[in-house]
Amino acid sequence: MASLTRFINTTSISDANLAQATRFFSTFGGTDKALMILQYFPLVILPLLPQASATGLAIKPRGTDRLRISLQALSSTVGDSRVLIRLFGLIPILQWIRSIQKRYAARKASNSEINEKKEDVGPKRWLSDENLEAIQALSILAYYPMEHTYYLAMKGVVPLAVPRIVQIARWSCRCWAIYVVLSLVSLRRRYNLLKASDDSPEIKAKQYSSQKLQALVDLSYLPLTVHWSLPDGAWTSSFPTGVFGTLAAIGQIATSWKAVAAP
Repeated sequence: MASLTRFINTTSISDANLAQATRFFSTFGGTDKALMILQYFPLVILPLLPQASATGLAIKPRGTDRLRISLQALSSTVGDSRVLIRLFGLIPILQWIRSIQKRYAARKASNSEINEKKEDVGPKRWLSDENLEAIQALSILAYYPMEHTYYLAMKGVVPLAVPRIVQIARWSCRCWAIYVVLSLVSLRRRYNLLKASDDSPEIKAKQYSSQKLQALVDLSYLPLTVHWSLPDGAWTSSFPTGVFGTLAAIGQIATSWKAVAAP
């Protein structure tokens, strides 16, 4: 205990940092995104390791072989654990959909002159913010059950043929891709509103920072969802998957870390 205390005291970790880290890892998002780094970063390293020669003679040390096996096992194990955790991810989605329904009902009930005038200002969008959010929620609502189904089927829990499992997995990623595209559309709209607002430079800078992180996450997820949606994928190496997955994790970790900062 004394050694541990001396170690903590000699590091630059403050009580505030420890408290923030505790709050971060006590949330689902914090733990999941930290695990996401462990899942995707090994996929960046694996293609960079020396390969065996075409003649079959080993030109790499045994230590590299062990490292390759360990990294593959780490990525696979962490990936499985993240899917298991997401088995309960449908609950907040249902809560989100209910909140959308309540807001829509309240907006419809308060169909006053003021609201009508606001709706008449400016050109009408091809997709209203309310409908955009509703489609987002429905797309991710479709994604989760399909992801759970194909994962449990792969593990032998749900009896499905392999072609059906592959088909379900592909369609789940297509639903996820719809969500990501709509998230980028929504982000662009929020950026335009913020740019035209009269908020102080400090408030704008803070919101711009959050929007940049969200853009990093969405633009990292987009190629991944497209890759997993295609029958033959968009690439064969694990390197792009590892890079995009790691970038998405970094963006979400930064967002979650800020969210649990002390006021």
